[in-house]
Amino acid sequence: MVNGAINQTRGAASGNSGACQAKPECGGKTDPKLAKILLPLLKSSAFRSAVVQAWTRSKPDGPTSGKNEHAFWADSNGDRSRVGGVFPGVAGTIPLTQALSRWDEENIFFHTHPFLQSDGYLYGISDKDVNFYGTFNLIGVVLEADGLYYYDSRDQ
Repeated sequence: MVNGAINQTRGAASGNSGACQAKPECGGKTDPKLAKILLPLLKSSAFRSAVVQAWTRSKPDGPTSGKNEHAFWADSNGDRSRVGGVFPGVAGTIPLTQALSRWDEENIFFHTHPFLQSDGYLYGISDKDVNFYGTFNLIGVVLEADGLYYYDSRDQ
């Protein structure tokens, strides 16, 4: 499921939008700024491994009360990418003190949204996510059950 979701990359409606901007098979719709940053990550085995680990630890197939968001920091510059360790959140949030423990160069914050629409949640980048990314000038990447979403606050 996770590899399929990584291949279903979507922009957030309020940020850089488009159903497939970060995917090379989308031809002319690829956002060149994000492609330079996200494509190396999407190809990285370290990134994919961290995504699988975060998603599995989030317990998306479990009961709503047992689900927790998980996160990690990453950065990417051309062909080089770096991924930090996965850390847990609490239910549907990542505590700010955990979220802010990062390397200075990191510009990408990844986290999971393991909650389904049947749990009463909507898919996509939340307003809280957008505010966090904007405050710290970040690119946000979120894995949901229906795919991978991104938001680039640097162009806002």
